[in-house]
Amino acid sequence: MLFLMKKIILVGLSLLALSCRTSQKVAQSSSSEEEMLKNITHNLIISYQNQKTLAHLKKEVQKYGAEMLYEYKIIKGIAIKVPQDKDIRQAKAYFSNLKGVTNVEYDQINHIDH
Repeated sequence: MLFLMKKIILVGLSLLALSCRTSQKVAQSSSSEEEMLKNITHNLIISYQNQKTLAHLKKEVQKYGAEMLYEYKIIKGIAIKVPQDKDIRQAKAYFSNLKGVTNVEYDQINHIDH
């Protein structure tokens, strides 16, 4: 039970951090995009509309060759691991275009600078 509570808190904090980010329309150079890619894992967090979408989404994850890592119970979302031989940006675009998918985010590693 304690493990589940820690997982719930971690998911909540992750979602809070994602929702607090402001979007900026700034053209990124290829070097800054490469820097951003260093901080992301080869995982995606995908939000979806309903259970019917989830069933379809699971099939698409398998079809794409990705691995289902976690199914969030509090939110309608899953975490997947994209194969290393596939571009994470193309994977994000692929899953973003699926019917019933509401959001796709990179799973990122954030560092706190001292």
